[in-house]
Amino acid sequence: MQAIGNMALFDVRARLPRANWEIGRRQGNPDGIVLHYNGPAVAPESQFGEGLVQKLIRNARWHMRPGSLGAPSGGDGLQYHLCVASDGQVLWMRDLEAQLWH
Repeated sequence: MQAIGNMALFDVRARLPRANWEIGRRQGNPDGIVLHYNGPAVAPESQFGEGLVQKLIRNARWHMRPGSLGAPSGGDGLQYHLCVASDGQVLWMRDLEAQLWH
């Protein structure tokens, strides 16, 4: 477990598929946050814990497929940095400096 300030992060970065390239690195400090709602409904067993991690692995593969997110090559991995599970845990999915498309 890692932390940013007093927020505990459960680091799952090593478990998620990644491409052998990256979109880029962000320069400077962020000045905001974007929240993304994951609709449609998610099955209860995929809302937290290992079930959620398995869903995020599937999402990463989807983001990486050719043509995903409008890019011929697809993304370089899952295109969001953090995930708040239904039980309140925060999963750390990508380096905070990683430039992402989502």
